[in-house]
Amino acid sequence: ALQYRQQAAAVRTAINTYLFNSTKKYYTISDQQTVGIAQDTNSLAILSGIASALGQNASLELLEMMREQLRVSPSNGAGYLSTSLDGVPSGTSAIVSPFISFFHAAAAFEHDRTDLAFDILD
Repeated sequence: ALQYRQQAAAVRTAINTYLFNSTKKYYTISDQQTVGIAQDTNSLAILSGIASALGQNASLELLEMMREQLRVSPSNGAGYLSTSLDGVPSGTSAIVSPFISFFHAAAAFEHDRTDLAFDILD
């Protein structure tokens, strides 16, 4: 068990070192993809507790960043994109994913942001 806890701590440190964009204040999909916020990457960082290693309010700040960057305005439809438009590779379309939105809503519920969770579910 000790070996697994040590390995998990090393993985958490590596994720926060190499995948958290400290300028933009969100996690990127890989160390090769440096623009665009992804719903799954950030939701899972919150749910796994990895984001909490960045500070007490890191998860709440990520949730707010996701709302700002991923929410489609009512005039353009509805829902949360799986990734922001600046992170969508050329030749592909922006996707609203009900599957990944579950993890996003769960992260919001876990941090008592029921307003965001119900917005995601809507």
